[in-house]
Amino acid sequence: MSIKNTGKSFGSLARFFHWLIVLLIIGSFGTMITVDELPEQSSWVGVLYNYHKSIGVTILALVVFRLLWRLMNVVPKPAAGLPKWQIAAAHAAHYFLYFAMFALPISGLIFNKYPIEFYYLFQIQPLETPFLPDVKKLIKEFHETFAWIVLGVIGAHVGAALWHHFVRKDNTLRRMISG
Repeated sequence: MSIKNTGKSFGSLARFFHWLIVLLIIGSFGTMITVDELPEQSSWVGVLYNYHKSIGVTILALVVFRLLWRLMNVVPKPAAGLPKWQIAAAHAAHYFLYFAMFALPISGLIFNKYPIEFYYLFQIQPLETPFLPDVKKLIKEFHETFAWIVLGVIGAHVGAALWHHFVRKDNTLRRMISG
């Protein structure tokens, strides 16, 4: 099991980044879905918001390393016999997801008003942004709406991986699970 990618599969570090970020995205959405179900006065609301923000900062840091690792490695070739439109769609989805992994944490940091207790280990002060309150509100709306769009693209990504595995029976999913 190689740490580096090959022309046929992802290396162990690329797979580690992928699955760790998957878990963090699940945690990020999970915290906000839970917050929506709690009464505003619940003491858990602040805790969950804080974990949501900590997860976002973690994703941002990891995606920087993930992107650098991707740029320094070969990217496995698509499965043989795929139509060009499917290859183009896969590339578009991957570019979109990388954009999202930057855009969501950065937009969250821009409209954040309070210090982030980073997993209650240390504080990250809110950014001093020169934006007018209306612009911050617009960024907050982008963050919240874009997150649901991202969830839809993630659903399509998962669906495509399962289609490759169960219908096409190729190694597309397997190479992200076991190399």
